[in-house]
Amino acid sequence: MLVKCISNDLREVKPSSELRQELKSWFGTDTHSLDLKVGAVYVVYAVEVFRGWARYFVADEVFSSTLYLMGYFSSFFKVVDSRVSQCWVIQCRELDTARSKVIFSFEEWAMDPMFYERLLDGADREQRTFRRRKEFMDLEFPNPLIAGTAEALNGGWLLCPKCNDSWQPQSMGGMTRCPKCGALLLNPLYSAGKC
Repeated sequence: MLVKCISNDLREVKPSSELRQELKSWFGTDTHSLDLKVGAVYVVYAVEVFRGWARYFVADEVFSSTLYLMGYFSSFFKVVDSRVSQCWVIQCRELDTARSKVIFSFEEWAMDPMFYERLLDGADREQRTFRRRKEFMDLEFPNPLIAGTAEALNGGWLLCPKCNDSWQPQSMGGMTRCPKCGALLLNPLYSAGKC
């Protein structure tokens, strides 16, 4: 699932709206700017629905330095690719007699109520699991903001246009990563199946 950021400023939410009040309860203020870049496309690694609000968990603009995956309210995004990852499952958690939370994510996160907290705490097992799942989901579908495409060679090999290295991809997802230079490229061997 891919989403495009359409706003990153809490002040742009109508002041009298329920969402503005919900945001104030989450952030402690309603004049906060989010660590999202307007126009950027993000891979969604989980969706959480709680108290009627959907949050998308994405690797925001500070992810590379914090390694914290953050959940942002869906109203800050437009869905640009609604296909969900093939590794996603759904889990409904009863919090008490009147409240529940629904999680759509990979199995380890969805089925373990403490996975996200341990991930934020930097626990080794959760970090390894997330890096593996993140790489899979990053490559699963084509990203419309990536302009470079690997060149298809005979026998299922690919050629990187940046460093001229060739490799056989491990995945037939919409994206591929050059093992030599790390370039993220569109995969010319990808075939989007339709139901």
